[in-house]
Amino acid sequence: DSLRTEKVQVPDTDFGELESSVNSNNKQTNGCYLKLIPDSGGTLIAKWSETPLTDAIAYFYPRQPVRSFKYENNGGVVELIRGCHEKRNALYYTGWMDFLKFA
Repeated sequence: DSLRTEKVQVPDTDFGELESSVNSNNKQTNGCYLKLIPDSGGTLIAKWSETPLTDAIAYFYPRQPVRSFKYENNGGVVELIRGCHEKRNALYYTGWMDFLKFA
């Protein structure tokens, strides 16, 4: 078994466009949202919500019903990572990967 690696180039994206279009293509709004908040030098959080969050970076909705405690515990907030004040640093992408693991 050999480890297969691929080089991935991240496109230069206007994150403002992504943020404004998170909910525009999907009618279902309950699910998990990724947000960047300024606390602790920039913190990525996952927020389970039954209503749309307009300031989210990303969003996924579950195919099967989610147990209510996901929405209720700590207001539905799960802190993913701190110290990602810049959107292009390694911690920012680590937080993204943690968010994708929820999906």
